[in-house]
Amino acid sequence: MAARAPGGHGAVDRGLRRRLGGWSVTNLGPDNPAETLVEAVVTLGPRLLCLGINVVGDVVGFATKYAMIADSSRQHRTAIVIGGVAATTDVRANIRYAACCASMRELADFATSLEPPRVRE
Repeated sequence: MAARAPGGHGAVDRGLRRRLGGWSVTNLGPDNPAETLVEAVVTLGPRLLCLGINVVGDVVGFATKYAMIADSSRQHRTAIVIGGVAATTDVRANIRYAACCASMRELADFATSLEPPRVRE
C-alpha cells in the first residue's frame, strides 16, 4: 500500500509495482486523515504501509494522530515505512515505524527483505 504525493501520477504506482515485483500496490492518494489510513489497514490487511511525510506543523499533534495508525498497524501485523522531507529527526523520534527510506530503491530493498506478501482470500 502506498500513498502518493500530491501531483503524483500513475507512473509512480507502476514504478513501485515494478520495483516491488509481486507486491500489489494500492494508492490511497494524498492528504488522508489518520482515520482513513486506519480503516485501510483494517479493511485491506496490507503487509506494508508506506507513508510520505511531507509537511508537519505540530510534531506532537502529528505524533498523536500517527499513533492511531501505528497501533492499528501493529494489531494487524502491518509494517510501516516512512519517508519524505518532513520525516525529520525530531518527527522520527516521536513515532514508531519499521523503516525510514530516502528512495524507492531503499523501499524496494526493505520490502523484499520481508516475508512474501499475504494472499487475500
